[in-house]
Amino acid sequence: MRLEGKYNEAIYIAPKVYGLKNENEEIVRIKGLKEPVSYEKLKTLLKKDSSLSIEQNKWYKNIIEGTIETNDQLYTLTITDKKRQVVYDENDIFIETLPYYINQTDSEATIEVDNFLTDSDETTYVNFNELIK
Repeated sequence: MRLEGKYNEAIYIAPKVYGLKNENEEIVRIKGLKEPVSYEKLKTLLKKDSSLSIEQNKWYKNIIEGTIETNDQLYTLTITDKKRQVVYDENDIFIETLPYYINQTDSEATIEVDNFLTDSDETTYVNFNELIK
């Protein structure tokens, strides 16, 4: 394994969505997006309930007909809590994610969410069926 670089700042928003920054360069990778996005724009996604919409031109090839069609498509980035619990600090800035623990009973599935930011040892249970809607 080799050292790819040293960076002063890094943002990991989601799998395959990240940004790296040092004095010399700025790298932003977003799977499926061809238009460049600045590190500072990616950084705005750390604020709670923020999103970033980027319009890009998408090509669709039809090999059978021998045609290429282009459409403008809106690509929207946001932090989601579909698979992991999103944790924000007191200023509503994203700091980390935590796993959900699924508890299966005969009647319904619930997800156990640790309340690590509070002083209590309480556990919150969320109805799994409501979460995935």
